[in-house]
Amino acid sequence: MLFPSKKDPVVGIDIGSNSVKLVQLEEAKGGHSLKAFGSFELERETIYEDNIEKPEVIVNAIRTLVSTENVSTKNAVVAIPGRAVVIKKITLPASSEYDVGDLLSIEAEQYIPFDVSEAALDYHIISESETIEDDEDAQREVLLIAAEQEKVNDYKSLVEEAGLNPIVVDVDVFAIENGYELNYGVDEDAVIALIDAGAGVTSVNILEEGITTFTRDINCGGDVITFTIRDELEIDVEMAEQLKKGAVMEGISPLKIKGIIIEALEELCSEVSNSFELFRETSEAAIEKILLTGGTAKIEGIDKFMSGKLDIPVEIANSFRKIEVNEKVYDPEYIEYMAPIAVVGVGLAMRKFEDKLVTSA
Repeated sequence: MLFPSKKDPVVGIDIGSNSVKLVQLEEAKGGHSLKAFGSFELERETIYEDNIEKPEVIVNAIRTLVSTENVSTKNAVVAIPGRAVVIKKITLPASSEYDVGDLLSIEAEQYIPFDVSEAALDYHIISESETIEDDEDAQREVLLIAAEQEKVNDYKSLVEEAGLNPIVVDVDVFAIENGYELNYGVDEDAVIALIDAGAGVTSVNILEEGITTFTRDINCGGDVITFTIRDELEIDVEMAEQLKKGAVMEGISPLKIKGIIIEALEELCSEVSNSFELFRETSEAAIEKILLTGGTAKIEGIDKFMSGKLDIPVEIANSFRKIEVNEKVYDPEYIEYMAPIAVVGVGLAMRKFEDKLVTSA
């Protein structure tokens, strides 16, 4: 078959700085069930400062997951990190004589730090004037999405070398939004902040009326805590990672570890608060709830701590909340542990061929 059918299944491949996650879903009784799921830990610095330093390690991880999880499709959806993408809310003329795609090619130049000819461009219409016919002043709010084509090609190549067909290259913040909608629905009256606290970067994605209107990446994540514990105690990084996750080790004060974690989380909350202030410069809406995802969300008590610092309710996300999981196949404890971590993979697995795509392969 030369081109895949719209009904063909896809597998989501989430390439993070510390691990690769794989998710395949299938429709079941009006909802979805988990068909394939796995995670493969990467060597440290496989990806360093957004650069793929060890592509062969990632390719091996994908191949291993596809084999061990018995994935039934070659069609894959992969995401590039939001920090490698420019996401900007802009206003364009909405008159019917204009084509949004053509306008973006002209307007994007002033918003992106690289040449438009080297960019993969996409957009999402947020809102537009109620009447645009014959109205020269009609306006359209558009979310501009631009990535360097070279970066897109890098991620496509990883998937291709692993033997899969990358039909879509998405952006991780939109995959998180997709996973949120699947599990929590869309509340058009609420303003929700989706915060993905990963190892190296924390992404902030704010939804108004169910649509992304603000994104920002913060160069602060779980690795800051791990490396601080490592340096303070002069231990190896693996031991520091375990202490961060709550392990108790002889001769090491739990109170000292707690102090290090609190100090790092205070810095993270300060940056998140700054992000919210930037959002308020463009919107009068009040953020009503924070949904927290990512590996850092596994730190015990982080939801209560962040809620207290930001004065906004915080909930740890469950990526499998509305997904049927066969407990004979997947250990419930493992699924519970991975629930905040798998949201990007779940969102990617929800992609369909007919969806509006960030970029198609």
